[in-house]
Amino acid sequence: MLKNPGAVTKLGKQADTEEKKEAGGTSSTSDAVDADTVSNTLGAVNSWENYTAAFNKMRDPSTQAKELKFVSNSPGNQVIYIVPGKTIYVDYNKLAPKVEDGGYGVDEEGIKALIALALLRSPGPNKLPKTGWEEQLRAEGTQAVSEADWDQAREIFARFDEENAPGLFNNRMAALKKRVKTGPYSISLEKIRNQPARDRE
Repeated sequence: MLKNPGAVTKLGKQADTEEKKEAGGTSSTSDAVDADTVSNTLGAVNSWENYTAAFNKMRDPSTQAKELKFVSNSPGNQVIYIVPGKTIYVDYNKLAPKVEDGGYGVDEEGIKALIALALLRSPGPNKLPKTGWEEQLRAEGTQAVSEADWDQAREIFARFDEENAPGLFNNRMAALKKRVKTGPYSISLEKIRNQPARDRE
């Protein structure tokens, strides 16, 4: 269980309440961009089966994102986009390749850990507006991950792999955590610079 098992649900309910209080603007879901438009613009495709299976075990179907998709060619250091209550988009082709091959060098467990973090940030109604949604979605992350969020992401991951979650988040993924920056609708990852071979000797 999450340390604060009601936190995610409360976040979703709070967002719903705020939406009802506000009139007009981008608060109404009828004014939000639809999921197909986002997916088509990003060129999204279905995620691989092993990632979809992990995603479905980790997510809370009543509050969190409902779909996981893969995208390519995300700008800058962005690696994940989050449309609240709808879809998480992962740039697998940027994350997975080795650093020496131009990628970010994140293995399968690391990618799934980032998906758990994205799920933590995914509750609530979609408030991305029909006009200007792409700029908001693509805003690069600037905030470091708090210990509280990392702990809750670990608990979300544990729904999929309870045995390995503590060691993964507390030890093996410690360096990955330092590279993560979050935004309102995205997760960015600082890239490791590939050192020349003579510098690694």
